[in-house]
Amino acid sequence: MEKQVDDPGAQCRWLPGKQKTAPCPEEKEEKKRQKGDALRRRLQERQLYDEMVVEACFLHYIGDP
Repeated sequence: MEKQVDDPGAQCRWLPGKQKTAPCPEEKEEKKRQKGDALRRRLQERQLYDEMVVEACFLHYIGDP
């Protein structure tokens, strides 16, 4: 059974047996967006690193026939 917060406009609810509130839909979306941004950033960094390694290998191969 859930207890409603005193503010009828609030969308966060108390969880039974817990002292913290459930995340609001806006908080969930923000956290989801932050995780997506971090994942994209890591993938882009990995791709840039891979390109640098390939370029270094090609330059080494070409420079040392």
